[in-house]
Amino acid sequence: MLASIRSATVVGVEGRPVVVEVHVSLGLPTFSVVGLPDEACREARDRARAAVLSSGLEWPNRRITVNLAPSGIRKAGSGLDLAIAVGVLVASDQVPAEAVDRLGFIAELGLDGRLRSVPGVAPMVYAIGDTDHVVVAPESYREANGISAGARVACTLIDVVEAAGKNVDVVVVPRVEVEAELEVCLLWVGVQLRKRPRTTQGTVEHIHPAYTSHLGSESV
Repeated sequence: MLASIRSATVVGVEGRPVVVEVHVSLGLPTFSVVGLPDEACREARDRARAAVLSSGLEWPNRRITVNLAPSGIRKAGSGLDLAIAVGVLVASDQVPAEAVDRLGFIAELGLDGRLRSVPGVAPMVYAIGDTDHVVVAPESYREANGISAGARVACTLIDVVEAAGKNVDVVVVPRVEVEAELEVCLLWVGVQLRKRPRTTQGTVEHIHPAYTSHLGSESV
C-alpha cells in the first residue's frame, strides 16, 4: 500500500515542501530512503522503527520504500521523522489515510516515541502551505503558531495515532509559562486527557482560561 504524507525541509534559510511517499510491499524485510536524503535523514529508519515499536504499534515485516519528493532537492535533518513514521503506519493500515490527508508533520522522533523540536520550524510550516493543521513538538509550538494558526501539538507518536484514529479535531491547550517556556499539550474532544501540565502546582486551574471551556468533565 502507498501513503503520501506532507512535511517540509530547509534548504539554506528557505523552507521547501516535501511529500513523504511510503510504499509497503511483499518481499524481504528492508527499509530504504530515496530522494537525496542526508545522513540524518537516512537514520530516520532506525528512529522511526524504534518509536513505532515503543508505542506498542506494529512495524511491518515487509519491504518498505520511502521516497522524499521532489527528488531533486537535498533533504537535511531529522524533521521528516514523524512524517515517515506516520506514512509507514498509514501504508500498513494502522492509521486511516483520510485522517491525515490534510495534515502536515514536522518533528524528530525519540526512540521512546516522543516528539522533539527541530531547527527551522517557521520556514518549514510556511512551506507546507495549504493544510488544515501542522503537527509539531511542544517546544516548536510558539514558532509554528507565529506562522500558522493551524499549528497543533502532540507529545508522542501514540498521541498522533490515537487522535487520527478517532478522526476528531485537536485543541491546543497552552499552559502557564514556566521558566519562560510555553507549556502545551494535546487534548482531543471526548477522550480523557492523559498529559499533566508541567507546572510546580500541576493542577488544572493553571490551564489558560480561554481554553477551560474545552475541558468539561475531563480529568487530568
